[in-house]
Amino acid sequence: MKKRFVCLFVCICMIFALIPFASAADVPTEAEVYKRIIAVKSRYPHGTRWTNANYYSWKGGNGGASGCMGFAYLVSDAAFGSLPARTIYPKSGKPITIADLRVGDILRLPGHSVVVLEKHSDHIIIVEGNYQRQVYWGRKITAAKVKTANYYTTRYPVGYKEPTTQQTTQTQSQLATKKIEASTPPVQKQVEVVKTPVPVNGKLVYFTDIDGLWSEGHIKNCLTSGLLTGTGTDDNMKFNPNKKVSRAQVVTSLYRAKGSPAVTGDVKFSDVGDTWYKNPVIWATSQGIINGVTDTTFAPDKEMTREAIITVMYRYAKSPDVQYDISKFSDYNLLFDYSKPAFAWAVKEGIVGGSDNKLNPRGYTSRSEFAAMLVRLSIAMSRA
Repeated sequence: MKKRFVCLFVCICMIFALIPFASAADVPTEAEVYKRIIAVKSRYPHGTRWTNANYYSWKGGNGGASGCMGFAYLVSDAAFGSLPARTIYPKSGKPITIADLRVGDILRLPGHSVVVLEKHSDHIIIVEGNYQRQVYWGRKITAAKVKTANYYTTRYPVGYKEPTTQQTTQTQSQLATKKIEASTPPVQKQVEVVKTPVPVNGKLVYFTDIDGLWSEGHIKNCLTSGLLTGTGTDDNMKFNPNKKVSRAQVVTSLYRAKGSPAVTGDVKFSDVGDTWYKNPVIWATSQGIINGVTDTTFAPDKEMTREAIITVMYRYAKSPDVQYDISKFSDYNLLFDYSKPAFAWAVKEGIVGGSDNKLNPRGYTSRSEFAAMLVRLSIAMSRA
């Protein structure tokens, strides 16, 4: 009997040894997942036909699926590789909420499956297949709608936490040092700066101030695509996420998003001159996207309000005719008449969503917020 027990124990141990468990190093961060999902867009852009006739066999579990679930599986595999999946159902009397979800999770709404692309306090942004028989990027799902979900599937392991510091292996000498420190008065330790590698112009540049930000994925996207840049050296770069964006930075980002087209003529503003934003200013003013603050001055360093940025983006998008009611926002009456169509377009397209039922048109926009707006603008333009 004892021998049988030992044999059974050994067999169980061998079986567990063969089961692949994901280590923390194998699990991508939410920012990495976001970047991998966005990469799928080059193969399956907005409007690509995807119906119940499309089938996909995934790596997260057995079998596969067609239609919306099949596309969700495809996106999930692109983000997580062969990491195993697990499904979470709402507990009795407690619906699924935005707080339960992570970027890359598959949310099963009544009759339809979607993948979480972005999380916000009152809504999520999704990517989906078989929505009107096509691939759809950037639709907004409200918090109330999320609560109607049947379940969600995640490939983040149980207990997984986003890494906040660079992981290092402790040596025996470090452990010995800890024992000594335990018997001595504590001293203030220097906070470790996490350097985040970002591919820029074919090389890795290390940023010291974007790790763990809600907008980290958006910032990386803008840095990699060249829409925004940092300051410093390649191994010690800063993005300055909380700094407010200026008029020069806004028009330069849009100019780069357009492919930096050739310009003709000379700049008419005395405060522009031969600068890095000269061509963007010539282009933007010639296209009617932005005007000078006077006939002879542009005020390149002046910070832009949300209202001004949304209006400029609206003109960049060729001022589409959009019918969308934004009068529900409590500060709607603060909008200038010229900006109301711009905000209606921006809210409908998910470029801005408002906060505490306010559009905050007179508020200023940080570089972190602007990066998110640029990414959402790109998604909106791809749907046009």
